[in-house]
Amino acid sequence: MYEVEEKPFLSGKDLEFIYEGIKQGDRILLGEEYNRIEAQIRLMIRYHWKRGIKEGVKGYLFFGPPGTGKTLTAFFIAYRIGALPNRTFYIDVGNIAAKYFGDPEKRLRRVFLEGKNLGRVIYIFDDAESAFFSRRLAKEAWQYSLVAVMLHEIDKIDTSKEALIMTTNMPELLDPAIKDRLYPVVFIPSLKTLIKYIDWRLEQLGIPEIREEIVEKVKVMYEDVKEDLKNIENNPEILLYDETGDVSRLLREKMPSIRRIEKMIIAKFAMNIIKKEA
Repeated sequence: MYEVEEKPFLSGKDLEFIYEGIKQGDRILLGEEYNRIEAQIRLMIRYHWKRGIKEGVKGYLFFGPPGTGKTLTAFFIAYRIGALPNRTFYIDVGNIAAKYFGDPEKRLRRVFLEGKNLGRVIYIFDDAESAFFSRRLAKEAWQYSLVAVMLHEIDKIDTSKEALIMTTNMPELLDPAIKDRLYPVVFIPSLKTLIKYIDWRLEQLGIPEIREEIVEKVKVMYEDVKEDLKNIENNPEILLYDETGDVSRLLREKMPSIRRIEKMIIAKFAMNIIKKEA
């Protein structure tokens, strides 16, 4: 198979659009829970870096349903700590595992090698379950070895100048040894935060007239999983260590995530445009 030599991460100019989006206010963190998570993790990273703690918290695992702001929060941490865009490495884990880009293990090692040469750096590994899945599910030799390499690299992280944030929508697929090495942070937006997002987005698009309809739909959906969400908030391990995937599946199917709300809003927005322009 023909292999393409490609850098296994995005950094610098590749991330300038994220940097500018945050700087200009086009990308914002809505909700007390998101700002609290951002502040806490940023404080922990900065504490390690300022105190020169080499063997501290090796990394942070952001887990929760799709479309709940995990990746955006990671970028905000990098921005507010002064690492975005030039000292942030964004890694789409699915690309690490894509064999037509080259040896997956070699590509993964290159991420950390270049990061260590840079000095203070933040690694954001997005959608980790797409390659670092549990070895009990592995079918090919490289899948076992890729997880082994990742574990080795996590153990070697110098927390006085490196920070790792990993995101996953499906923690049940992620290898248990990786979960055990990282500080877990669950992402479950409150109903109040979701309504704030609706108001912000509708103002952006200039269609406040559909607010009541969207809010009511979201309230009904949220009520349907309210008790499940409360249980997860009180005990995040219910989601983190559920190997059956039942809890994760329930949230993906029923929870009104920001991504799902965005789809609802855009559908209405498109219909409004068609009506006005027809």
